[in-house]
Formats: sequence, C-alpha cells, structure tokens
Amino acid sequence: MVFLRLLILSALLILLSACGSDSVPDPEVEAENASAPQISRVYSDVTHYHPSFWDKWNETHARTIQQSFNFKVEDPQGLSNIQDIYIYNAINGGYYNIYGGPDNIPLEKFYRTRSQDFSASFFTWESRDRAELKNWRVVAIDKDGNVSEREFEFVLPNSEPLEDETYAFSAEYIATDPNGIAALEVLTIDDNGLAIEADPGSQSFNIKFRPTDVRASNYSIAFYGAAPEYKYLGWANQRGPSIASQPIVTGQQTSLDLPWSEIYFENGGQLDDINGAHVTLYNDSVDNEIVENSIWFSYLSYSEYFTLEN
Repeated sequence: MVFLRLLILSALLILLSACGSDSVPDPEVEAENASAPQISRVYSDVTHYHPSFWDKWNETHARTIQQSFNFKVEDPQGLSNIQDIYIYNAINGGYYNIYGGPDNIPLEKFYRTRSQDFSASFFTWESRDRAELKNWRVVAIDKDGNVSEREFEFVLPNSEPLEDETYAFSAEYIATDPNGIAALEVLTIDDNGLAIEADPGSQSFNIKFRPTDVRASNYSIAFYGAAPEYKYLGWANQRGPSIASQPIVTGQQTSLDLPWSEIYFENGGQLDDINGAHVTLYNDSVDNEIVENSIWFSYLSYSEYFTLEN
C-alpha cells in the first residue's frame, strides 16, 4: 500500500496540468472509470486564530492558521470498498490522511453519517502561520486498485477564484512573498475594543467590538469557562435573532445585547460557568451544494480571548 501511494504521488506530480477543479470531464474517461470512486466538489476554508486561543491551555507552539475540507466520496460498491482517502498538495508533496493510509485511520474519524460527507480540519505542516492555497487534490483508492483524484483550489475571501495568490498568512507571519493574502482579521482588545459585560437585570451580555476588515460580514460568539481548564461551554451563532439584527459595519463599533436564552450550551455548560469569549468572524457564505440546507464560509477568524468585566 505504501508503494502504491508513492507511485500515485509521483504520477500526480508528472501529470500536473492546468485544468481546474470545475473542468468538464471527458466522457470516455468517465466511462473507463465507472467502477472507480467518485469525488464531489471540494469545499475548503482558512481559519485564523489569535495566539491567545491556544495560550489559554499553555500551548507554547500553537499554530495560527488552520485549513478545513468538506467533500463526498462514493463508490459503486459502497464505502466499504474504499481503501484509502487523502488530501494531497502536488507542489510541496505534503498530504493529510482522511481514511485508511499508513495510520489506518477509521472511517468514523472524519466521515459524517448523517450528511454522508467527509469533514476534516488540519493545521498546516509547512508553516505555523501560513496556508497554501493552490495545487490541491483529493485522492481516493478502492480495494480493486482503482484510483480517482479531484483537483481543487481555495478561493479568495470574496469567494472568487484565485489569480496570482498562492498562500494565506496570519498576523504572526512575516510575509516575504508578494503572492500572499492576509487571512481574515483577528479582533484584539487593544485594536478593536473587545469587551463583554453581564447585565443580570436584562439577563443578557453586552458585547462590544469594532471590526476593520471589509471582508468580514458575519460573526458568532464562543464562550469558555475559567482557568485552568477553560472548558468550551457553548456559542451564539450568526443566525440567532440578536446577532442577525445587529450586523457588523466595518470601522464602526458593534454593540450586541445578547440574551442568555440565545446561547446554545454544549457538554453540560452552564451560564454561571462563563468566564470569557472569542468573537468569530466570517466572510460571506455560499451554499454548500453537497450538503442539503447547508452553507459554507471560506475564511474565518477567532479573536483574542476576552473576559467578563465585573
């Protein structure tokens, strides 16, 4: 299996072509590969983390850029016939194992039974603070030795195709290549006025921040407990009534009065456990065509951690 993987990687490097992920398939090739796995369109995103997201847990070597992928793989004989699925970059040679592979990754690690798709997030291997955007492929191999691959690229924050851009970088990255684009802004206490205050009388939180990135158009709030665990407690999502009625305006302060009843608590989280929060910013969403009634954000960011004012 390792030999087969290496052979395929070598072949993909040799056969790298200019066709995009939305190119029209050749009917003859489709007929020849009717028994091979079929790979859907691939959705991808870049998530930018403020270092304090990981500092809460004393992660001294935390990365600030993460990449996520969402796609479907189908096989005429069912998923039980799939041997190996991985995401591969044809330029730098790195790859993410999704199913099978050298580590024998189980199907349930990244496969979602309800929506019948694969959803996976990884921190980049080549840099703590940078993510490659071009020359990606999903590769699927079945137990009969049939191999399928789907080429794709990330998109710009406005969801348009890339042009000369080859990578995205975080605020921690010292950019030397002119072909990079900044990831979505991470809000900070000093630069963006992040603050949260409880109002027991109205049973709500007042949350303030001032975004400056014109590419950010949506937001949500994630809540965490106190030290030393800093347990994730729950969130208020971008579709909630209060957030939807208080949209962000670039360069202006957002002042959100968030009723406690609009916080979705998870894993036994409770209101009295809340110590602080992160504001998550998103770019404009697009419809996720492979998952029914779903949307996709291609750029996200998690703010500096800010705590309740007593």
